[in-house]
Amino acid sequence: ERRLKRLQRSLSRKQKGSVNREKARRRLAIEHEKVAKSISDASWSELLRKLEYKMADRGGMLIKVPGTYPSSQRCSCCGAINPKVKDLSVREWTCPECGAEHDRDVNAAINILEKGLEMLASAV
Repeated sequence: ERRLKRLQRSLSRKQKGSVNREKARRRLAIEHEKVAKSISDASWSELLRKLEYKMADRGGMLIKVPGTYPSSQRCSCCGAINPKVKDLSVREWTCPECGAEHDRDVNAAINILEKGLEMLASAV
């Protein structure tokens, strides 16, 4: 917060239209971006903490699927991996192996569910 305050003060003292004002504006924007990222990271860990607490309280189990799991790239029908789907602009794709058509998000949800059930079976 102190750094944001200092950068904001620095920006306000610069003459409008100057090169140094633009540099100060960029520095301030970068600092704001860092703050937003740290807040979102903290929010995810807080959500996980609360979910773990609630599941333990109700006698359930929270299974975390690894972040590196290729959920949107793996065909939910045959299991083939399509590396072309890494591009986030690809919203729908056809499996090169079995020809099944997939919506990126629905396919990822199915794969995450299957992976979670697989992890549950191996934990029991």
